[in-house]
Amino acid sequence: MKQATNLSTKRGKPAIVIEGPDGSGKTTLGEKLSKAFGLDYIHLTYLKDPEAMHKQFKDASDRMRNGNVVIDRFILSNSVYPGHMVLHSSHFLGNLVQGIRAGRVFHITCLPEDKELYLKEFEKLCSSRDELYTSVDLMSKIYDDFKKEDAELWRMTGLSPSVMHYDRFSNVSIREQLKHLFDFWPEEVSL
Repeated sequence: MKQATNLSTKRGKPAIVIEGPDGSGKTTLGEKLSKAFGLDYIHLTYLKDPEAMHKQFKDASDRMRNGNVVIDRFILSNSVYPGHMVLHSSHFLGNLVQGIRAGRVFHITCLPEDKELYLKEFEKLCSSRDELYTSVDLMSKIYDDFKKEDAELWRMTGLSPSVMHYDRFSNVSIREQLKHLFDFWPEEVSL
């Protein structure tokens, strides 16, 4: 914790990276955290052009290293979603892991504990807004893949407290779910 505080005073505010399947609350959480902490907000999307996709990830990776930003979707999403070109992601993953270990990056995986509730709500969501993927069976697989990728990130970072989970269906407040993040900033931050 002390190391992260020192980094904050020298390099500005750290970055927050948010991952998770469609409909898990990433964008809503990202926008709230961006506003609460005064950070820029970047929402990465799937692009069919490989060069444009690589540039988007490179720009986000650079912004992540410099801090002061919330990034909605990054490397885990790139590796989990089928049909997305898997970028040569070892460089981007290395930047993420290095940033987490150094206390410059907080990583949040939005993944509801209750998979069945999530899938039921996802199905409802698909009827009210456009989603790239609408198959509940496919989203079930994507959910499972996020669980695996998240566990691997925890392993790679040495179970860093900067790797957190958020469940939009939980009765527990955002502040409590993301305690380590809120411990980093002053108490006057409100959501």
